[in-house]
Amino acid sequence: MSDSNPALHHRPLFLLLLLAVLAGGLYLGWQQFAPPAPPRLSDQVTRLPQPRPIADFALIDHHERPFTLARFQGQWSFVFFGYTHCPDVCPTAMLDLKRTLEAVAAAEPAVEPPQVVFVTADPERDTPAQLARFVPYFNPDFIGVTGPQDQLDQLSSQLSSLAVKVPNPDNPDNYLVDHTASILLLNPDGRLEAIFTSPHNPDTMAADYRELARYFKESS
Repeated sequence: MSDSNPALHHRPLFLLLLLAVLAGGLYLGWQQFAPPAPPRLSDQVTRLPQPRPIADFALIDHHERPFTLARFQGQWSFVFFGYTHCPDVCPTAMLDLKRTLEAVAAAEPAVEPPQVVFVTADPERDTPAQLARFVPYFNPDFIGVTGPQDQLDQLSSQLSSLAVKVPNPDNPDNYLVDHTASILLLNPDGRLEAIFTSPHNPDTMAADYRELARYFKESS
């Protein structure tokens, strides 16, 4: 005896549609609450397992405006410790940072560009006026920072950056400063997020920065 009720013929199709809707809902829910994919980084950068907080400090920029921890908050920051009389490492690092920002700006999709902060390891010679002659040469938006030695030490020690003056007995005013060549990345919370070791490749740094910024945004 044949089943003449049309509703019974449509029941399997209805169940399949119901299962598809439930599966779609579960997938969307999983996507919404799943943790973001970890950043895929090059071997040029070390990401800290837990971003390192930084205590406040009191310095000035090359416009002689106060430069404190607040200037690191609300945006990403590349930070480099160097000195304007440096014959090679510092000009190279600043040029690499200039090219890194250009690579960040050229890539799609767009991400917020970081600020670049050059902190002197030689406050004896790097006055605000001297920094104003050096830092904007690479990019008018770059920021030069100087101030009292104890405040510079407070900031550099928190960022694991070292500097040692190398006296020149033959010409005391023409001394060198041995210093860490790494470039540091602070996140918008003003915490140390990652360390880029030298030599620096601007294209690789830009790709790493984009990954770190993407992961930070998706994790927030």
